Amino acid sequence: MSPKRIVVLGGGLAGLWSALAAARALALLGIGAEGATVTLVNRDAWHCIRVRNYESDLSAIRVRLDDVLAPVGVQRIEADVTDVDVDSHRVGVNQSGKFHTLDYDRLVFALGSQLVRTGSASGSGPAATGSTMTTPP
Repeated sequence: MSPKRIVVLGGGLAGLWSALAAARALALLGIGAEGATVTLVNRDAWHCIRVRNYESDLSAIRVRLDDVLAPVGVQRIEADVTDVDVDSHRVGVNQSGKFHTLDYDRLVFALGSQLVRTGSASGSGPAATGSTMTTPP
């Protein structure tokens, strides 16, 4: 019997915690890689602490995902998610221009949001300067 596949989309707070929780639960149940795998898909190798995205330089607060995931046996794939087919349990990804699919038994959809700096509204001055969170296109 092939191992169950847990795929987590997104390496933000929800995705990272979901992948770690899945790995911990499998370990507590005594289920190794032959019984189940956990894979996290993220567009880059980093976890950024989202609540600090108002800062212009985030390099000091970025965490390399592999430093957190690899010790507990979670695989990381650096790719953009292009498609989710819930009927066939497949996720389409673009990995450096190469498109392929990942099969899953369980899926965590935690792709998050994207910060858009809006500047100031016309005629309102600096008091209206702000940011808003949007979902990626």
